Amino acid sequence: GIVSALEDGLFSGNIEVYPNPSVGNFQIKISKSKYTSIDASVYDLNGKFIQSYSTNQFNGLIDINLDKYSKGSYLLILEADGQKAVRKLIKQ
Repeated sequence: GIVSALEDGLFSGNIEVYPNPSVGNFQIKISKSKYTSIDASVYDLNGKFIQSYSTNQFNGLIDINLDKYSKGSYLLILEADGQKAVRKLIKQ
């Protein structure tokens, strides 16, 4: 797989994904975040890149839209300051 271990680093315990499962729209909330710059990438379970989101003015929320993609599971990889966290997104 594309990620061998789930490393939450400084994000630990502060990431909420909702609704999950979803029909296509996911909101990612990162509480207690000291980061202003965050990159989020979505991959399918075969490691194929789906989409990315990047901001230098992070306000604690990221919206991910998978409306045009097939039902199934996806991996969301969040990166900030060299820290990574992985969450599974389930599209119904």
